[in-house]
Amino acid sequence: GYNSPLILMIDVKTEAKSTYLKLKEVLKPYVYLLWHKEGESIQSGPIRIILSGNRDKVFITQDKDQWMGIDGRPEDLGEGWDADLMPIVSQHFARALSWNGKGDIPALALEKLKKLVSDSHMEGKQVRLWASPERHEVWKLLLENKVDFVNTDLLAEFRKYWVDFQSERM
Repeated sequence: GYNSPLILMIDVKTEAKSTYLKLKEVLKPYVYLLWHKEGESIQSGPIRIILSGNRDKVFITQDKDQWMGIDGRPEDLGEGWDADLMPIVSQHFARALSWNGKGDIPALALEKLKKLVSDSHMEGKQVRLWASPERHEVWKLLLENKVDFVNTDLLAEFRKYWVDFQSERM
């Protein structure tokens, strides 16, 4: 039932501008597969590429043909970044929350999470917290608070958890 583009997030560890230009060169034969902008026109495609890590937001914004989006940060909220260009706001779990998934979550941490989700969603952006503890309590917190992407290395275990979580909600 998933009918959105597959997101391919590329974590850039090299120089931002030259990496962006090289990626455009490599992707050129496949642009017809990509969700992208040509001038002011959005072209849908089955794959959406989002650049994370070292990305030059200004340089990418100035490109009239944007084949890749930008992974935003909480500090980008309220700055007027278009959700088509910056569809996701990401943060390291430990920077977003002062909680490791054990015991009760501190009220201040929960409020901080709710504000991040609310502010992001008001701008039409999705939320991703990376490097989160691999615990059911953490997954539950993220899902109950409408975090859009749950990062995990435990795919089979999360899939089972997700199915159980969904069936409890019905």
